[in-house]
Order: sequence, then C-alpha cells, then structure tokens
Amino acid sequence: MRLVRDTAYRLTLATRYPAYRRRRAGAAIFAFHNVAPDDGVSERSDRSLHITSSDFQDYLAVIADGHSVVPLAEIADRVRQRRSVDGLAALTFDDAYHGALTHGVRAMARRGVPSSVFVVSDAAAAPSPFWWDLLGTDGAVQAPVRERALHVLRGDRDAVLAHYPVKDHEVPAALMPASWREVRAAVRAGCTVGSHTVSHRNLAALDAAALREELERSRAEIGAALGTAPTEISYPYGLHNDAVIEAARYAGYQTGVTMRFALATGDDDPLALPRISVPAGISIPALECWAAGIRLRGAS
Repeated sequence: MRLVRDTAYRLTLATRYPAYRRRRAGAAIFAFHNVAPDDGVSERSDRSLHITSSDFQDYLAVIADGHSVVPLAEIADRVRQRRSVDGLAALTFDDAYHGALTHGVRAMARRGVPSSVFVVSDAAAAPSPFWWDLLGTDGAVQAPVRERALHVLRGDRDAVLAHYPVKDHEVPAALMPASWREVRAAVRAGCTVGSHTVSHRNLAALDAAALREELERSRAEIGAALGTAPTEISYPYGLHNDAVIEAARYAGYQTGVTMRFALATGDDDPLALPRISVPAGISIPALECWAAGIRLRGAS
C-alpha cells in the first residue's frame, strides 16, 4: 500500500508539482507534535504523532528548501492585512512534548528556523502521559475509542481514563509533556509559546463557562510561568466552531490554528488558520506535495 501511495506522489511531483511550486499560492503552516529518538517510540503510543529525530531533520530540509520559514505571527499578520503569504511557511508543535522541546528544538536551532509550541498548561505544571499515548495499542488508538473519547467524553483526560482504565502509566521520557522548566528553555532557544488550553478538552463540546475557563486560564497560567501572555492558540484535536473562535478572540488571542488541510491565504480568518498535519513516517514525495497543497484522495 505504501509503495502504491509513494509512487502516486512521485508521479504527481513529476507532473502537477512544478506548476504548483512556481505559483506557490499561500503559506504552508506545518503541524507537528513530537520528535523522538529513533529508538524512543514504543508500540504503546499514538505513533503517528511521534516523528523520529532523523526523519524530522529530513522533513526540515525539505521545508526549508521549498519555503521561507517565518514565525507564525508573521503569516497571521499578513493574512490580517490581506498581504501576500505566498511561499512562506511556519512550523508549529502541539502538546509541547518533551521530545519536541529537546530533539526538535535542537534541530531547528541548527537551521535557525523559528517555531511556535502550544502548551497544555496543566500538563506543564504536572507532567503525566496524554491519554492517547496510554490507550495506543500497536501504535494507534482504535477509531471507536477515539470517537467516544473526543465527542462523548469531550477529550477530558480523567474522564477518558476512567472509562478506559490502564494499569501502567509509564511511557518513554520523550513522550511525556515538557515541564515549565523545559518550556522556558525552549523560549530561550527562540520558540514562541502559545496556548493549547488548560486540559486539552474538546472546546467545541464545552459550555460557555468551561470554554472561557480553558481559554482564559491557560493564557493567564502561561503568562505567569513565562512572563508574557500568549497571543496564539491551537484548538485541541483541531476541533472548533464559531463560538470557540469568538471566545478565543474575546480572551485576547490574535492567531488561531486548526487542523483543516489547506494553505493559508488572505481569505482566512487569522483565528482559524489551516495547517498541514505531518504524521510520522510520511514520505518525502508526499510531504513535498502536501506542502504545495496537493493531497491525493485515497493516497494520504
């Protein structure tokens, strides 16, 4: 299956891709989660989130070769002003994993590229494994489990693990959330920190009061830990609606990112920017096509 998929993307690179790259219409905002040692990801995890260090360096080379990598805020500002974002790219990291803030940050520092890291404030204060890594079996969370966890249990860690109890809460160090100390070190290395809410619940499933608390409290807690309140937010699981976006705007956020696959353009709301989510193991031809906004149906 992977051979067929990669062959399709190689054919696309040889035919459609040159025209897309010449046009370079829109900005590619890449969504990563974690960067782990090559031998540091266990089968008990959501493996799609944990890119190996060597693969990440290859992906960085592809992105830097094809784009001008800028801070996310620059793309958002250009979108807000309806200025061109063509040929630009931004790197973002959800969840603030320990591996991303060590292996990932070092790789980006070597290339001198900026990034935004979205922190779950409860996880940074008291790091413990995320529920999806605890429930991953054979490298993935089963679809019915994920569906119930997100939409019935609202992505709430305590509720999910009460419904799907696990005996062992141990995961490799790289798969743990980073602590505030590690987040501060990433800031010193040049990362911008944004909010990924207080507890990583599904914001679209919350009532108005709970939604406001997730947005406002996380902003206050990150500001207290780092000295500056964030203006960027990534909606957990990519789930949002109009009420979520307006609540984020009211809470003081200026930039928001989703998981909608597309290149960002001047037609987007700066608080609902699309991203290209990069899964572990994606091939270079596929990544190059995705970065141009080309994702083949049935081949992703």
